[in-house]
Amino acid sequence: MHPSPQPPQPPAPPFVLVVDDHLDTCEVLVRLLRRIPYEAICALGGRRALEVLATAVPALIFLDVMMPDVSGLDVLRAVREGPRTRDVPVVMYSADTTRHTACAALELGAQAFVVKGRMGFNELRQLVGKYLSGGEDGRGGGGGD
Repeated sequence: MHPSPQPPQPPAPPFVLVVDDHLDTCEVLVRLLRRIPYEAICALGGRRALEVLATAVPALIFLDVMMPDVSGLDVLRAVREGPRTRDVPVVMYSADTTRHTACAALELGAQAFVVKGRMGFNELRQLVGKYLSGGEDGRGGGGGD
């Protein structure tokens, strides 16, 4: 007697990874993303984000720039160097409004740069829709708009 075949497991739903060293900021973004609705999880700090990325590949990453353990720019470098994660769209955000920070993020391969606290729910929904709906090049487009 052969065991009955197991039905294939449905793939895990695509999720958005939010990376920030401030729990309140991370939780707000996760709640907003779940209202869109997308599955979203929070990684507190760059080191935790790297641990998550070692075992799971998100559909999109919202990544804070300024974090004390591992900076967002260092996490972005690791994402772009990783064979499984190199094509994951990344939206960087920061309270740092200097052009240098935004340019560094975009040069390292972020799809967009947003100033922390200046993005409302509709803008968040548009960004997520742009990068998770395929965009012009299949990765949601490229520039830093």
